[in-house]
Amino acid sequence: RRGPDGGALADSLHELGCALLRRRGRKDHEAALQHLSRAAQIRARTTGKETLKYASSMQQVGQAHAHLGLFSEARLYLRAALALRELLTGKSSAQTAMSQFALSVAQYSLGEYSAAMKLVKASYRTRETLFGMHHPQSADSLHQIGMVHVRRKEYEASLNFLHQALQVRTKLNQEDADAREEDSDEDPRDLARKESHRDKRIRQRRSRMQKTLVQEERKRSKVEAKAKKEQEREERRAEMEREKMRAAAGDFSGQRARQLTGGRFSSFGSIVNKLKSRYAPEKSKLSVTEDSPRSGRASPIDTGRSGSDSARSGGEASPRSSASSSGGSGSDGSGSAGSETRRQRAKARKERNKRDSDVGTARSGAASGAGDSDGSGEVNLEDVGVDIKGWLAGTIGDSMQAIAVVYMDMRDFEQSKLYMRRAMCLLEEVYGHTSPENGEALHTYGVFYQRQKLYVTALRYFREALHIREKACGHLHDTTAETCVQMGEVLVQLGQSEDASIYLLRAISIREGMYGPNDPMAKDLRESYSKVMVEEMSFDPVMQGEALPHFSR
Repeated sequence: RRGPDGGALADSLHELGCALLRRRGRKDHEAALQHLSRAAQIRARTTGKETLKYASSMQQVGQAHAHLGLFSEARLYLRAALALRELLTGKSSAQTAMSQFALSVAQYSLGEYSAAMKLVKASYRTRETLFGMHHPQSADSLHQIGMVHVRRKEYEASLNFLHQALQVRTKLNQEDADAREEDSDEDPRDLARKESHRDKRIRQRRSRMQKTLVQEERKRSKVEAKAKKEQEREERRAEMEREKMRAAAGDFSGQRARQLTGGRFSSFGSIVNKLKSRYAPEKSKLSVTEDSPRSGRASPIDTGRSGSDSARSGGEASPRSSASSSGGSGSDGSGSAGSETRRQRAKARKERNKRDSDVGTARSGAASGAGDSDGSGEVNLEDVGVDIKGWLAGTIGDSMQAIAVVYMDMRDFEQSKLYMRRAMCLLEEVYGHTSPENGEALHTYGVFYQRQKLYVTALRYFREALHIREKACGHLHDTTAETCVQMGEVLVQLGQSEDASIYLLRAISIREGMYGPNDPMAKDLRESYSKVMVEEMSFDPVMQGEALPHFSR
């Protein structure tokens, strides 16, 4: 009713284009570009080009080009918007800082890191002066500074800024969630978070893993009980062998003493032998008839036959020397028996160590099952510590994912996995299971396992990410092509060249359908596809051991 060139129509087109930019679909971004361009043309005719409204239109047109991946065109519009805002509002205004930030993102995407760092630092100084450090826009500038450091491979410096941005966003998110609960008139029971699809999946998996842990614990208990019985049996067997040895040594000493004494005092010698074997088995070399060289008293056997035997034998060895010689022979027998005992003990020790290692393996298996209770690498929302009722919960998930990627580039996979799990949890809870954000998180987790050369696990996450991206973004989308490329690379590493060529060809068709046949990435993918096809054609099943030559059949 107001005509095709009215200012109200331009404002409506501008607002409509900004609303479409907040959506994630490429078609929405293309429609937003059309509406914003028309609004900019109307404002240029009606109000002139040196106005804040026209500068805002230039800013949003540049943002639309950036969302479509046309960063060179976006840089032109963003520079024009920055020049107008510096002219109209000054270099220290909030609008100028916004244009500086947007232009730094475009230059960052084009690889102009020095210029991007200069602009984003200027925007942060302005925002910190106007709003303070604990403000969402200041946190955005800190995060972008960290991302520029990442592209420069300055990982330590990037982690400093990324963690600062994460702390600010977490604090603001918690304050917003608390304010929402205080201002709400609803019953707190109605404000309780409903059980999501993720919660149900985690609960079911944990119940399955709990059953598995119970079974592993039972198996471990059985192994330990069996090992304990075997150990007791070995100890009893070793004790019986020692008793046999002692009995054999006692019989030999008693027999020798009877030979020397003519059967007299045999009962007393056997008693002494038993006492010695029981209380001093390590002194088995001493004979029953041997007297102590340090004591002045003679043995009972010597007192029974005082010198008459030596006089009667006429040069034969004395009973003391005979007893000593018999004791020496007895010590030889006990020495051989001791060596046998040592060998048996060593054998029993080896078997015991083997059983202990089996028990330790069972324990470590149970422990590893307990540590990997969430087999897909998921954690519950309560473990993250971020309230999803706050308006920055999704942004916090993006920050955690960026930090995880930095740790992954640093080869610190433990820290990377810690942040990656929490980012996946937040993004799925905030945006839903079938969402572009969740698909990106799963894709990044697949890259995480691919970097560690765990290709089977990486392939599982890539398949899930591809399934979600096909539903959320569509079959003809650059993110879908990205996941297809990664799946092709993983399948090549797994030796499945035929399946890899299918996904690479699909990625090529997507990129050429979206950006034309002259797309640089499409050309690189075409070369990779040709290499895979050459390897597949040159595959020899005989050389790979998958078939036998014809002459051997």
